[in-house]
Amino acid sequence: MTNADNVRVLLVETDEDALEIFQKTIERSFPDIVCQVASNPADAERLFSTHRYEIVICDLLLPTTCGRRLLGHARLQPEQPVIFISGEVAAKRRLPHPEVQKLNLCQVPGTPIVLKDFIATVEEALVSVRRPASSVDN
Repeated sequence: MTNADNVRVLLVETDEDALEIFQKTIERSFPDIVCQVASNPADAERLFSTHRYEIVICDLLLPTTCGRRLLGHARLQPEQPVIFISGEVAAKRRLPHPEVQKLNLCQVPGTPIVLKDFIATVEEALVSVRRPASSVDN
């Protein structure tokens, strides 16, 4: 059971080592985050259909699809922060794309990913999630 103040995050990453590193980094750095993981696109789609997440962290390049396409089908809310990650140096060039324009895309950590940059990006997403609705409306 989770505390009502906890932020729910879905982490989608097919590389098992990277998945473990990102999950442990999130859990150690942000004790108020409940991090669920999906190690493949099918698991991610199943979790999207049964759970609501405040933040989504997704590998941009997945074996059977790309993160853009996966999240395009996930029916995310426009204000919902999305963090794309990738081990491929050229992956950021794939982001200026129509499927991404409707997402609340946080800064994409560089490649190779430096964990302090990843943590800073998650912090940025947390700030936008925790911002009171009144401060967004003003």
